[in-house]
Amino acid sequence: MQLSIYFRRLNEWLSVHQKKVLIALNIIGAYFLISKIYDIYWLTEDSFISFRVVDNAINGYGLRWNINERVQVYTHPLWLLYLTGIHFFIKNIYVTALVGTALALLAFFWIAYRSFNKIKLIILAALLVNSYSFLEYASSGLETSLNYTFLIYYFAIYIYSFHKVDKTRKSFLLSIAFGLANAGLVLNRMDNVIFIFFPTVIWLFERIRNKKSISLLFGFVVGTSPFFIWSAFSFFYYGYVFPNSYYAKTMVDFQNVRLDWCLNYYKYAADRDVFLLIAQLAAIIVVFLTRSSKKIYIPLLSGFLLQPYYVYSVGADYFGGRWLTSSFLIAVLIIAQLLPKWRRVRNIRVLAAITIIGIIGFNLNYSKIWSKNPFIDPLTGTVIQKYGGTIDERFSLGGFTKISNCLGTGICYQFHPLYGSAKEYAQKNPPYLVAYAVGVFGYAAGPTLHIIDAQGLGDAFLARTPGVAVHPGHYPRHVPDGYPTGDTSKFTPEQKTLYQEVVLLTKADLFDKERLELLKNKLLFKYRTPRL
Repeated sequence: MQLSIYFRRLNEWLSVHQKKVLIALNIIGAYFLISKIYDIYWLTEDSFISFRVVDNAINGYGLRWNINERVQVYTHPLWLLYLTGIHFFIKNIYVTALVGTALALLAFFWIAYRSFNKIKLIILAALLVNSYSFLEYASSGLETSLNYTFLIYYFAIYIYSFHKVDKTRKSFLLSIAFGLANAGLVLNRMDNVIFIFFPTVIWLFERIRNKKSISLLFGFVVGTSPFFIWSAFSFFYYGYVFPNSYYAKTMVDFQNVRLDWCLNYYKYAADRDVFLLIAQLAAIIVVFLTRSSKKIYIPLLSGFLLQPYYVYSVGADYFGGRWLTSSFLIAVLIIAQLLPKWRRVRNIRVLAAITIIGIIGFNLNYSKIWSKNPFIDPLTGTVIQKYGGTIDERFSLGGFTKISNCLGTGICYQFHPLYGSAKEYAQKNPPYLVAYAVGVFGYAAGPTLHIIDAQGLGDAFLARTPGVAVHPGHYPRHVPDGYPTGDTSKFTPEQKTLYQEVVLLTKADLFDKERLELLKNKLLFKYRTPRL
């Protein structure tokens, strides 16, 4: 009896102070999203591949990984240029990545605050903290944090643009903003196309159908122009439109293992971060249970269907959960947008319960982040091959790049064994080095050591030679005899043709007549790169 009286009084108090409670729940949600950034922040080994380019760029060598050749080793032009601008002033790559990540996440929170009301923000925060991978890759030194920002920016403009906008100038500016969102996502990661292609097509179709096509389509083209400008620059400067990793990861025969790797990638998510998958299913259910606006939200679901095929087609990846964070974020944004339309969800008691569930989920996920490495046998120390090679990458370099270490004790990535061996090797001043793990090693070796990346990510010639499907994501190549020294006497005719093309495009002077002629022939489809 006393308990029922207590709950009745609590309910009355919540009703009277509903606005204050909503503000408090928002503060709690924001706290649990950002308060642990100090411990969560880390850098992955692959991020140091981009860091070497950033370092070379501000030291006057250009956007290059090896300073004597132009190869686009990075998949995220926008993130790299963004970090380069910050690094120009800071000159400390760890702090540069930290500041870049912090600013990107602050922009994410600002867009969320401006785009969602207090009820939606509570749901958004409570759901986001339930994904271990979302929190893990909010940093990592990779482009993921900026990807989060552009995804919520795209989502906000996409939803808002379907509301009536009377002023022509405002509609024109909105179309420019939407174009910028598209360009930003593709420049940050080209595979973002799978999430935005159908929603963007629907958006364009609606503009044409409403006979507002000319000015609004022009605004969209203006907004997307950074993508076309970069593509033209990439073609001229590097000799190719796509990042080098595109060729390194598609010139592989993994027909026998592709399905197994794909299934293991999703098995990792089901075992280690099941909410990545649950959120997508929940978003689909919410959209189809919503009585109105289905035509707006159904295109946003298309990425959920395209992503499994994409993961299958490229042979999955060894970064467990990373690719699924984008679809997870889109799913959570859809749920947060549509769920408050259900009257019961707006009840203050339900929102308080959602917040509590979110906090519990956060603590469960946070305990995973620095738990014992499940991929190492605790008795023998040997690597356990689980999930077909898909792993939690944090366990490889995360301990060396925690903020509490790097900005506290001073024990950071410089204490990693690869960093020390690279410094030692570079002091011998060798003409070149053939290597397989080139992230931390390549960054530590400095700009003068020419590294031949045997997995092809940093080598334009090897990227276009057949790789061996040994491990998801990275595929070792056979380095032909004489290749490190430029001796092609033992090359096949096809290898010689490819080698001459790559040398001309990546090492010759930018305005070399023969190089410009080759670029023209490629542009007019009169020349095709030989396939080995």
